[in-house]
Parts: sequence; C-alpha cells; structure tokens
Amino acid sequence: MVSGLYAPAMAEGKIAGSNMTGAALDYAATPVAARLAAFGLTLVSAGDVGEALEKKTFEDPARRVWKRIFLHDGILVGGIILGDLQAAVKLGELLRMATPGAAAAAALLA
Repeated sequence: MVSGLYAPAMAEGKIAGSNMTGAALDYAATPVAARLAAFGLTLVSAGDVGEALEKKTFEDPARRVWKRIFLHDGILVGGIILGDLQAAVKLGELLRMATPGAAAAAALLA
C-alpha cells in the first residue's frame, strides 16, 4: 500500500535502504492515519476503513461526535472519528495493539 504520508514513507525508505545494502528486511505496514481540522471539528481516519469490513458506529449529535470502527476477524483494523480528539488518539494506540473488537468498542464507542 502506498499512502503518501511522511511517517510510513520514512519507514519504507529505511527498509528499502537497508535491503539495498544487503540486508533482507521485510516491511510490516503500520496503520496510516490522516487528520483534518475544519469547521470547528477534528476528523481522523486511521488504518483500514474498507467497505467489506465489519463496522460498529456511535453517534452523539448533541456533542457533534460520530465514530466508526472497522473489524476484520474480530480485530480492530481501522476507524474514523469525528469530533472527539481523545478517542482519535486512543484509536491509534488500539490499532498498534491489534485490539479485539469488543475491547475496542468499549474504549472508543461511548
């Protein structure tokens, strides 16, 4: 996957450079996150947010918050968070730990 973001590009470059000097390293993709702050809201999308994945959604219109997590085989693989910056930070942590879906939902969807 090519994301066009700095952090993944640096990780890919380090592996490629090492392999060009004789190493035999494999690249393990890390969850990619993108953030947009506009119109008084923060939107974060991280990991895999494909249509074919299982989805769980939380909405709180009064707080202007919308969250959706994406699961594959019961494991958190992605999420979209609108209006809740603390949950967006937590999403990144949970993605790195390959958190089971029930625990991810409890931590993020409230």
